[in-house]
Amino acid sequence: MITVKYSKLNDARFLSHLDMQTILQRTIKRAGFTPVFTMGFNPRPVFKMSKPLPLGVASRCEYFSVDIHDISREDFLERAKLQTPKGIELLNAWITEKDPKVYNLGVISEYEIKSEHLNYNKIEKLKEKIKTDFIIPKKQKKKYIDENVSDLIFDIKYIENKTVVCLMSDEGLNLRINDFLNGVNYLFSINISIKNAIKTAQYINKKMISIDTYLSTLAEVKK
Repeated sequence: MITVKYSKLNDARFLSHLDMQTILQRTIKRAGFTPVFTMGFNPRPVFKMSKPLPLGVASRCEYFSVDIHDISREDFLERAKLQTPKGIELLNAWITEKDPKVYNLGVISEYEIKSEHLNYNKIEKLKEKIKTDFIIPKKQKKKYIDENVSDLIFDIKYIENKTVVCLMSDEGLNLRINDFLNGVNYLFSINISIKNAIKTAQYINKKMISIDTYLSTLAEVKK
């Protein structure tokens, strides 16, 4: 099993999760690799992806796993990189004995937000607000309801003219970056677009062990 880290930037951020699945599987095929297929009446490639990104959000830390026999990470990256479309770049790869289940790994997602509407004072005010309640307007059916998502904001800080926020996604609880920004816009009466946000890291637990570190550990075990 090989797991690949890739970025999704510029116009590629408007590709849906299903579009990305098709593009990545075609990339693998065009690079000359044949994945293992599932058994049964409707065989499919053994191929899995990390959790879907909201449409329009850029990322430097997405992952997919595919089962290919007798492969090296160097050969895969060298050949597959030549087949990826603009906006998608393969960054790293790990060979593991078992399926790392990338869909379930991203318990905490880290985002950087750059906007003239945010500054140190506003983030400090937001941190105080989060201690009690942080309300986001969430659409249900044809109307919006207010939801308190304070417990889903793991950390937030203002560093070097940018906001860094870590959002939880675990056990059925999920705070997406677009919903978080809606809450910030609602609180401060501003208008920050998801174009101002980029996902920079994913962590497997509250100890902030990155997916990269976890995959490196699994790859070492295989050796």
